[in-house]
Amino acid sequence: MVFSGMLEAGDYIAFCVIPSPGGPPHLMKGMIKPITVTPSARKAAAPIVDLTLTLSDYDMVFSKPLASGKHVIAVRNVGKQPHEFFMALLMPGKSPMDLANFAENPVGAPPGKPMGGITDIVPGDVVYLQVDVPKGELGVMCFTPDMKDGKPHFAHGMIKQTSVR
Repeated sequence: MVFSGMLEAGDYIAFCVIPSPGGPPHLMKGMIKPITVTPSARKAAAPIVDLTLTLSDYDMVFSKPLASGKHVIAVRNVGKQPHEFFMALLMPGKSPMDLANFAENPVGAPPGKPMGGITDIVPGDVVYLQVDVPKGELGVMCFTPDMKDGKPHFAHGMIKQTSVR
């Protein structure tokens, strides 16, 4: 997976908020890094996209059915809140909710294999993912806490299963 975004010059921090099994998020164990983006005279061009994923409050819709193979996905947030996109290949007989529950309490064997994603896309932004999508059942969801009640967006229906052929 490759992330591509148009970042303004400045200082940023990259970190992981995924919880450790039975413990604090990975950033509390050192998974954090400062990044400095320097000004450039070149104008960055958006990549050539073959699929768009539109995130809203509280839905996610692909522009066309997801097929196996390499894709450049434009992930567009048209909602009023930040959203994220997480995708995983589900193990046989497992559901996206099994995956969401495991992420909240990682006990036992994982119900899926993470395929990538983007965290907290602010309203109005577009980010790009390059990903090689396998055949099978995929779970897609948003873990961002809701601004009104603090529950993860998947609890408000922002969770789906999609079949990839």
